[in-house]
Amino acid sequence: MALGVKVTLIVRSVMLRFLDRDLADVLLENMTKLGLKVMLDSPHEKVEKTENGKMNVTLKDGTVLTCDNCMIALGRPPNLDGLGIENTGITLKPDNLLE
Repeated sequence: MALGVKVTLIVRSVMLRFLDRDLADVLLENMTKLGLKVMLDSPHEKVEKTENGKMNVTLKDGTVLTCDNCMIALGRPPNLDGLGIENTGITLKPDNLLE
């Protein structure tokens, strides 16, 4: 609970799936030590604002979490324009992810 705020991180599958697993595990461990609640393999189904101004986040398994604020951050392809990747010898997969 950093700065007196409870934070729940809802992750639809695994954290940072394109990152080294050991590094992601250390990050997860430290986030937990800081008081963040992390829910892995918990895709959300919908987010609704309630009459009292709170937010209800419904997960695919039917769990409903009530919160003051909600931020949804979905993955997106990296913006590689102008980085000169073509000059590095790095090859890209068809979906622009690094191999």
